Amino acid sequence: MAAEKTQLHTAMTWLDQQCAANALGGEDAARLAIVLEELFLNVAENGGAPPPSVELTFVREPLALQLVVEDDGAPFDPTAAPPPDFSVAANERDAGGLGIHLVMRLMDEVSYTRAGDLNRLVLRKFITPP
Repeated sequence: MAAEKTQLHTAMTWLDQQCAANALGGEDAARLAIVLEELFLNVAENGGAPPPSVELTFVREPLALQLVVEDDGAPFDPTAAPPPDFSVAANERDAGGLGIHLVMRLMDEVSYTRAGDLNRLVLRKFITPP
């Protein structure tokens, strides 16, 4: 799908369907929703023109959830982004960076690769077996 703000609803509906199909709810589904919204909007706002394409993949492993976000936008490695400077008052900090920081805190593993024209972000959250 195109990484456009108007497509965010489609991406979130897809995630809801994946969570329902895998009997996920509560905190796990909420974490994934926050992460997907942040990442999708980052690609839409910063991926370049024309809007990049985004491909989403969801895998339920026995003890983890895995979300893969691939896009053909401008190269960007969120794992290399500096953390926000919390020693400075919020109104004095440079804008940006909090969303990526939140993504990193909500997930247990985040890895990035750039292969050709694709950014590939693999995010994993460990879960407790039922």
